[in-house]
Amino acid sequence: PAVVYSSITEALGCENTEADQLFCSLQQLVKNCLYENVADRQSIAALFPGKIPGDFHKNLKDLLAKIISDHM
Repeated sequence: PAVVYSSITEALGCENTEADQLFCSLQQLVKNCLYENVADRQSIAALFPGKIPGDFHKNLKDLLAKIISDHM
């Protein structure tokens, strides 16, 4: 999806490789949600990497969990 990557790179001011990593990571997260059959925000947030609280930006994790749960 070259159009997706170009819009990501423009919006975030990052390189194509970083946009590719972001896209693939989000795609894998959605796949994990489907595989684990989770749709509520808390369960989705629990799938994020990092066992230590604070490893992943809390507000970003909550926002992504909300977006994913709203579309499951």
